[in-house]
Amino acid sequence: MTQIKFIFCFFFLFFSSIYAVHAATFILWAEGNGNTVKEAKASALTALSQQVISKVESSFETKLSVINDDVNRDSSSVKKIESNLILKGVAYVDEIKKDGNVKITAGLDRAAIRSTIDYMQNQLNVDFSILNRDEKAAKLLISDQLTALISVLPGSVLNDFDDITAWNKAKRDLLLKNIFMGRVVFVSNTPEYTVTIDGKPVKSGVFLEQNNYEFTASAQGKRTMNGQFFVSGGETLKLKLNFVETVSNKKMSLRLPESYGFLNEELEDILADLGIETRSGADHVLAVKIKDDSSEVDGYTSHKINVRVEAYAKKTRIKKVTVRKNLVIQNGEENTLNNEINKLVRMGAIALMSRLDLDKYFAQ
Repeated sequence: MTQIKFIFCFFFLFFSSIYAVHAATFILWAEGNGNTVKEAKASALTALSQQVISKVESSFETKLSVINDDVNRDSSSVKKIESNLILKGVAYVDEIKKDGNVKITAGLDRAAIRSTIDYMQNQLNVDFSILNRDEKAAKLLISDQLTALISVLPGSVLNDFDDITAWNKAKRDLLLKNIFMGRVVFVSNTPEYTVTIDGKPVKSGVFLEQNNYEFTASAQGKRTMNGQFFVSGGETLKLKLNFVETVSNKKMSLRLPESYGFLNEELEDILADLGIETRSGADHVLAVKIKDDSSEVDGYTSHKINVRVEAYAKKTRIKKVTVRKNLVIQNGEENTLNNEINKLVRMGAIALMSRLDLDKYFAQ
């Protein structure tokens, strides 16, 4: 009997020691609760995955389905997440049963993290050109997850994966070009603002298919901005939002070249949005100067357009903004040329007014 007790104690201590050492080697871990062991594991696995998923910046709206060797649970009822995540080698320890509740810890050790990253790399190591668009989008999500996983690793582990970050970035750029999607990042001069693209609210960092888009940006006490942009596949476009404070009971006159009278309405709208009335003879002047160096070749005309927008106060120039563009258009397409000039003048006028302290300007 004494011998049996000795053997039992030996094995208990042996396996307890292995169990404790295993738990201590976790690099990432999380706890979960449930009515059963399976529910507790699923809860712990979801919490563990959240550490990675919360870092994923993606506009692909799907629901989280955490997949492991012994747990496959649709956790969309817990929380809507913007990714699908697969973790390899998850271990479960510290199981505690009390009052009908089960508590357990899920974790990834160094080997499990390596297995997960190897799996992600294998998923990305394919010829993207033969995939359909949905398959490419799924690969892009895996690239997002790989970036996020590496970002949450402690410094002591990162050295093992120094080469992965650059490799993943190259894969991601290639994917974006294949999917013909680009990313739009907003750069604003005020922290609180909202943006809609084609009427839909979006956040900075949104992914969009290669195309032309219209946007509206607004901020409290600022002029609402409306504009257009084009984003290319694989491009990260920085869209500058230079909000301008509105004023009231202010007047400006317009000064335009004779052949560009069609710009009056555009400039009047810009000033009206700021609370500024356009009136001939006002002491404050918005002046536009346009230079178009053109040359004709084989039915096409090359244009080098230089637009300068200036703000005057009592005949003194206070500030100026210059915008330039080179373009080639087919002869006879004057509307195309006028539209491009209109865009440049609008861009210059908005930039100029955003750089003025309007209260000080109109006090001069």
